[in-house]
Amino acid sequence: MKRVLLLALATIALGVACGGSLYAIGLEPRLEKHMWSDSTRLTLKLDPNSKVEAGKNFDVNIHITPGTGFHVYSASMSADGGLVPLTVKVPTALDSFFEIVGVKEVGEMESRFDSSFSIDVKSYSDPFDVVVTLKAKENSAAPIPFNLYVYFQTCMKSQCMPARTFAVPMTVLGEKPIDLTIAHGTVPKSHG
Repeated sequence: MKRVLLLALATIALGVACGGSLYAIGLEPRLEKHMWSDSTRLTLKLDPNSKVEAGKNFDVNIHITPGTGFHVYSASMSADGGLVPLTVKVPTALDSFFEIVGVKEVGEMESRFDSSFSIDVKSYSDPFDVVVTLKAKENSAAPIPFNLYVYFQTCMKSQCMPARTFAVPMTVLGEKPIDLTIAHGTVPKSHG
């Protein structure tokens, strides 16, 4: 029993030391199964004219609408102060097909120094977009059900919600992954 308790405490401490994110140590996150009071909505779109081709990059757009009175921390913000910046991850089941090569936010970012955390806080209170550039790593014989994980924390002036991970499209709302077909292209050979 003592070993189980010590293992649980060590796991919690490791999660906190890694900025509260299991992403940092390569573990699959626990996905949320219901919405919280901040009601942050996330939608994922792929330009219908995009051709997903092995060896090439393509963009997907995640539109994020924070709940009324809440803000979402920017991916460009440091996690050093204890607040949790937005992170996008390819699910482990898809990481042989896709790799994130860039993340860009588009929207009206608010930036200020927070003396409580001694850091520059970057956040969005209004809807904004996260453009994720992915590389298609290999061909697929059949369409692949595609989704991404988005890990984020929302706060308002007097309280913060716990950081959590949603699958986008939001499976918590009954949305289904997008079926992507990876066209045959030139896949660079790895060296080594």
